Amino acid sequence: MVGRLAKREEARSEILEDSWSISEKIGVIRRRLGQAGRLTFRELFDNASSRGEVVATFLALLELVRLKQLWTTQVAAVCAI
Repeated sequence: MVGRLAKREEARSEILEDSWSISEKIGVIRRRLGQAGRLTFRELFDNASSRGEVVATFLALLELVRLKQLWTTQVAAVCAI
């Protein structure tokens, strides 16, 4: 977690062009699900290297749910203050 936070802080000082498309991320999610069968929400974002990639991944996930090509469940609610 600390490593990801440090990466994010570092990325704030640079302006990078993201080239992630939602359709590309849909393909990535489908491939990963095909290999693993099941993924946690966190696993979808573990390798994200930028905010743009996180956004594209999340939108791809929402689109797959909207199209009823996958479904999600919440196993446990976690609340932190």
